[in-house]
Amino acid sequence: MRNILLILLTLFLFSCSQEDPVIATVEDTEIHLSEFQKRYQSFLLSTGVKDNLSARYSVLNNMINEIVLKDYDDNDNLFRDPEYEKELKWDEKEAVLNYLKDREIYAKIRVTDKELRQAYFRAHVAIAARHLFAKTKEEADNLYALLKAGASFKELAKQVFSDPTLRENGGYLGYFRWGDMDPAFENAAYSLKVGEISKPVKTAYGYSIIKVEDKKEIPFMTEDDFQKRKKNLERSLKIAKKYPYEKAYIAKLFDEKELKFNDDILPLVLRMLHEPLATEVESDKVQSKICATYKYHKYSVAEIYSMLSEIPRFHLSKITDVRKLKTAIKGIIIQNLLYRIALDKGYDKLPAVRNAAEGLKMITFLKYKMDDIVSVKTFPDSAVRSYYKKNLSEFTEPRKLNVKEIILSRKSLADSVLGMLKKGASFATLAKKYSERRWSAENGGEIGLSPIYEFGNLKDTLWKSPLGKIVGPIKIQDYYGIFKVIEKQEAHPIPFETIRPQVLARMKADLKTKIVNDYLSLKKQKLKIEINYKKIRFAKFQ
Repeated sequence: MRNILLILLTLFLFSCSQEDPVIATVEDTEIHLSEFQKRYQSFLLSTGVKDNLSARYSVLNNMINEIVLKDYDDNDNLFRDPEYEKELKWDEKEAVLNYLKDREIYAKIRVTDKELRQAYFRAHVAIAARHLFAKTKEEADNLYALLKAGASFKELAKQVFSDPTLRENGGYLGYFRWGDMDPAFENAAYSLKVGEISKPVKTAYGYSIIKVEDKKEIPFMTEDDFQKRKKNLERSLKIAKKYPYEKAYIAKLFDEKELKFNDDILPLVLRMLHEPLATEVESDKVQSKICATYKYHKYSVAEIYSMLSEIPRFHLSKITDVRKLKTAIKGIIIQNLLYRIALDKGYDKLPAVRNAAEGLKMITFLKYKMDDIVSVKTFPDSAVRSYYKKNLSEFTEPRKLNVKEIILSRKSLADSVLGMLKKGASFATLAKKYSERRWSAENGGEIGLSPIYEFGNLKDTLWKSPLGKIVGPIKIQDYYGIFKVIEKQEAHPIPFETIRPQVLARMKADLKTKIVNDYLSLKKQKLKIEINYKKIRFAKFQ
């Protein structure tokens, strides 16, 4: 009997291992097929890439890289970083809140058959687009800035994509229809004209910058096609309804009329956030003052400061004025209300939430780890100087103008002022007396030396104008401007010696992917890594 039980147990364990086989190992760490399938399905959905072998290898390689960096590298300093610890706690809270919203808000969203059919008819336009992907808003903003500065999708795609197809084709996704992609992605794409580029768009998987290459109508729509696309259309419609449902849910919990602020103390709280060692913010008297009141709860300065201190540095740095401070306080009070509800329901203990939190923590780890790898990378001075010379246009001061202005609200008044100027009246005196733009008027109309692009449509007219000549009146929206150019400065390169740190930082940002990949290659050479390519090739995906 005992032998039979042992045989059955062995067969059970063997069948389990066959159902979820190991497809790769890094030293003693295993990657199972189920882990890979989950990650790969998310990759296909977020990027729009069609299943192919090189994409499979690319995703698996990323999983291996994460293990190498997390489990087989020296991370002691990173793990002791208080800011890193703060972000991990933030990730745990975010995972709990996301689950609460899924269960209490999004799961209750209903989509009717009529709405589905309307969406299907709207989806008769197919879009061809390319995109650049980033895991964080900061990275996406950097990519967008590079595009605005003249970089191409083709060159940036080589830096951001590990998938070889997207890396080589400039992030080109081919044609897709409404309901095929992440809803936030496709909503942004469908709102663009051909040739337009979006600002960073937050999706379920990170951030994308999208460029629409083409749009074409789908001539035939059939019931069979509708049924095939119904599931994706329903998903997109539900996500489109998320915001109003979430807003209604929060409105039931939080009465904004009950939130009151002590406007006299808020500037001091703002200073506490950015200058915590300032002497006047350390006293007990200041700390005990009431900063905000919600219903019967009075929040002291110390309590508000403690709550805000839990916010990661990147988000905290955006609280730059009292208006934004009020928004942040309101947001964290609402967040805490939702979090208590989630804890009461035990959501923080659920395996799905723990897994989601681990996924968010891995993104945070990779962000910090890659920044750390790049920060310690050194380059000889000759390499930095060479980069400076090759990218001289990026380190060049633009043309600049110093202009005097008089901004007037009426054409008749502008003509009268122009007449007085022609008769020899003082430009500065007239600016102080009549100009609507008071900050420049107080300076006699002078705006100071400014980059030429800040003058918008007037830049060419003003640059061509001789020094001292009166220009105008020029209609600017609902106003009329009279100008006098008093100084011009030609574009010129900034001396390398004065901006070497900025050049090095820009160089590292451009080479970030290469720096990290080179670092990983050296680490992986010292580790035993095995991959079951056959299991990867024949893995099934829906």
